[in-house]
Amino acid sequence: MPSPPFPPPTGEYSDHKANCHCGAVKFTFSISPPLDAYPVVECNCSICQRNGYLLVYPIKENLELGGGSDDAMGSYTFGSKNVKHNFCKECGSSVFFEVLGPPHEAANEAAGKEEKLPVIMGVNVSHMVFPTFSPHLHPVMIR
Repeated sequence: MPSPPFPPPTGEYSDHKANCHCGAVKFTFSISPPLDAYPVVECNCSICQRNGYLLVYPIKENLELGGGSDDAMGSYTFGSKNVKHNFCKECGSSVFFEVLGPPHEAANEAAGKEEKLPVIMGVNVSHMVFPTFSPHLHPVMIR
């Protein structure tokens, strides 16, 4: 089984503020390696393809929601109910998703690794690293 789609932390971080389109959902996060060196993932699942997600994976503890954001967010799960897609209830923008329960193979491989949380952001992608992505691999999240 391939390794998860996120790189190991380098010790160098970049800090980011993010929000939905209308600003009702706000959050900040730190990520290592910094975004200009982080390999962005383009997932091939149906919802990610439909929404055009480009994903990065900060550690969950490095993401902080702004005040009132919990109330402003809705969520959607489908299929196996392993992933909760969070969005703004006001403007409908996707903001990030959380994995609720990975497949057993992923959980076994990821034992002892820190939880990563994919974040969807409107960023200048011209400086980001885009790896070649196999259509047969799905990003794996751990809990």
